[in-house]
Amino acid sequence: MNMLRCFQPIRLLFIIALAFTWSSCDKNKEDGSDYDPSRPVVLAKFYPESGGYATKVIISGENFGTDTSKIKVYFNEKKASIVGTNGEQLYVVVPKLPGEICKVKVDVDGKSHIFKETFQYASSYTITTVAGKYGGTATTMIDGNLAETEFNDRLAFLVTDTEGNLFGTQHGSGQLIFMLNEDKNMSKKLLVVNGGHGDPQVPTINPTNGKIYVPSAANSWYYEFDPELQWSSRQQQILNPTDADKNFTPIDWKLSLAFNQEDGYVYTRSWLGEFVRFNPKTRVGELVASPKTAGVHPDPLFVDMDSYHVFDPNNQDIIYVAYQPRHCIYSFNIKTLEHKLIAGTSGVAGYNDGPAANAEFNNPRQMTVDSDGNIYVADAGNHCIRKISNGMVSTVVGQGGVSGYVDGSAEEALLNNPWGVAVDKNDDVYVADRGNRVIRKLSFK
Repeated sequence: MNMLRCFQPIRLLFIIALAFTWSSCDKNKEDGSDYDPSRPVVLAKFYPESGGYATKVIISGENFGTDTSKIKVYFNEKKASIVGTNGEQLYVVVPKLPGEICKVKVDVDGKSHIFKETFQYASSYTITTVAGKYGGTATTMIDGNLAETEFNDRLAFLVTDTEGNLFGTQHGSGQLIFMLNEDKNMSKKLLVVNGGHGDPQVPTINPTNGKIYVPSAANSWYYEFDPELQWSSRQQQILNPTDADKNFTPIDWKLSLAFNQEDGYVYTRSWLGEFVRFNPKTRVGELVASPKTAGVHPDPLFVDMDSYHVFDPNNQDIIYVAYQPRHCIYSFNIKTLEHKLIAGTSGVAGYNDGPAANAEFNNPRQMTVDSDGNIYVADAGNHCIRKISNGMVSTVVGQGGVSGYVDGSAEEALLNNPWGVAVDKNDDVYVADRGNRVIRKLSFK
């Protein structure tokens, strides 16, 4: 055992030294002439056969060449970093979150070659507290640096932008909209909301100009925040169209906004069950679907209930809807009006992972979708964050039905009534942990 322990660091140093040798050779060899296009590229094996983010993998074979500009390696569709090559071996670094079972593909001079064997990717998650005070007694938000920041017991929903800013809402007697930034170590109240228009709800972002839109619960009011104006706010209202054919019905109650990157409209769903969209430039709204128009499908739209929704970033025809009082997740196609159950058991509260058709949720709230199309759900009643991926539901962090406050590994961490969830550009997930009065960060490796 002692010899093995001694061997491991020596082996690691050897690999690193070999990598530097490959890199040096590669820099000295600019024409890549040792790749012979008349000969086949041969894949032999890769080692190790499993690992997590940033695992160093050696790929053996023939006729790779030494010009790394002509070589690309993928784990599924995620591109790996190439440290170096000596023509018969590639030294690569596993990318972040490529999927649990990975096809390993090597492209040489534009031609693809795929291993029959697969790489087993092992994910690891850790959760940390970003801001807020566990056990605090603040009745409104206290802003400043992140160590000083406090929230009340009505912390609600989140959204991120590409500049590292996190925007959130808070309910109750301290109704407001805030932003914070980890790199800048700051939090700031952007707007204290007029209580007459209801609590601020789930925000959305326009990625083309960085504007944030935040709905108020009541009627057709919403707030617009513009980065070009130092995040100053304007209270706006969704307007009725002059064209009677639009058949627009004034919104009675709403909890989410979702921006569609293809058509440039902002979508919302009213408590009465109608899907409505509006142009953020003109603010004119129009009806997308009502329970009557969608009733031609086997699963008509639900009525008289709270819901939260988010678009699929890889298919902007699809909007996912969490029906909180029915404890389930649906998809809705804004063009075909198809409305179908994708996860959970409609009308049944519970906790169960596994195939999406058999899974159970308990009061699901905000959802977010990462760049690979994985859906993260703030499963408030189960005190955890769930993931819907490839027809399966899993618990990412938290212990179903157990509330508490514990940072650390995903297996040990505890949440308390999380309502908000947002994914950033690195696919890390932020959680508005309402019951604990803190914002947590779930980092993936």
